[in-house]
Amino acid sequence: MKYRAIVWILIPILFLLVISAAYAETKTKMMGTEEIQSRLDDLSVIIKTNESSPEHLAAIKEYAQLMARPSARPVEITIGKFNALLEYTRTVEEKKAVLENLSGLKHPYTLFLLLPFIPQEPLRDAAYESCIHIARQIRAAYPEAVDSILNDMLRMVSDKKRQKALWKILAQPVHVKDYLLGWQVAGTYDNNDAMFPPGQPGSDAAAWHVLPVDLSAWNPGTLDLANALGTKAGTAYLRTWLHSPADQNAELVLSSKSHVTVRLNGVCIFKNDSAPRWISRKDVIPLTLIQGENSLMIKAVHPDGTWKISAKLYKADGAPLGDVSCYLK
Repeated sequence: MKYRAIVWILIPILFLLVISAAYAETKTKMMGTEEIQSRLDDLSVIIKTNESSPEHLAAIKEYAQLMARPSARPVEITIGKFNALLEYTRTVEEKKAVLENLSGLKHPYTLFLLLPFIPQEPLRDAAYESCIHIARQIRAAYPEAVDSILNDMLRMVSDKKRQKALWKILAQPVHVKDYLLGWQVAGTYDNNDAMFPPGQPGSDAAAWHVLPVDLSAWNPGTLDLANALGTKAGTAYLRTWLHSPADQNAELVLSSKSHVTVRLNGVCIFKNDSAPRWISRKDVIPLTLIQGENSLMIKAVHPDGTWKISAKLYKADGAPLGDVSCYLK
């Protein structure tokens, strides 16, 4: 009876703790850009001035979580702030909190920051798991940089299971014929008809992040927006850059169930407001690439449910366009 009474006392306490944690997480997700920056400034003061207090670990965890959220902040600055944050960590738990949150920052620079921690025994698991998560997400967009880091990891990791996981990633093809694989995405936005910041000049003000690409044999080159953004109705923007060695005509082939608008070098070249609801359609879009850099942006308006897009690029006569490269900035 005594233990049963203790259990009945603990249950509401645990329930309140769970509710409080959920409320804090929801409140953090709803914070605007200015609120986040203000909170980061407050946390920075705690981290720098209370290194031995119980608040230090909590401040580091919250700071890392907020910094890992998608934002308009250049990735170099974000990684620099993470690097500076590591300088203020004093315990293994604090360092792990930073390394685990780095997994949300999908860029090769993040892998370079994590790599030195792979050989460090107390931090090896956190660094390895973050590296693996990031590598799977961005390898199609940054194949050379990611493969170089994965090969470095192979030399550092002795565990056979982890070596096998690394080899499995390296064995996947990173060039799927004719598909454009390097994309960033911003969204979602609620109003399908409005002109959002990504569709306006100065689109860097939006929170862009790398969009993972399916490299499997079943769905090669597919961009799974539902997995990245959710299945609710909304609008997303995708962007990439194409380098062409000369002025030339080409054809962009989009497969999707979305209503799409396509802009090449800031100019609208295609708009489709009548996409079918249940099956993907293929839109063949003529375009003219200029010599050098070309910016390509797609606005995708999604009704609900599965949300996938794939993009191929051909010459105007349908032949492969092997001299044009797709890349991210």
